[in-house]
Amino acid sequence: AKQWVEAIRRLNTISDSLARTLIDLHRDCGSGDGVCDDTEDLDDRPARRAEWGCETIGTIAQHFAIEYPSEMDEN
Repeated sequence: AKQWVEAIRRLNTISDSLARTLIDLHRDCGSGDGVCDDTEDLDDRPARRAEWGCETIGTIAQHFAIEYPSEMDEN
């Protein structure tokens, strides 16, 4: 869970208004409740994730040079 909290902290450094709107729309992707989630694939919970919750968030993060934290970043 610390990894997901750190990932969100990193996304929260983005101040671009369009990016913020898209992040807000897609923040829950990968939790089972997000707009991009497939209800048949609920095993990809944030605590077990090793990358962004969806392609939209991944694209925004890449554009702003924000990497998803590795497990080693948690320590």
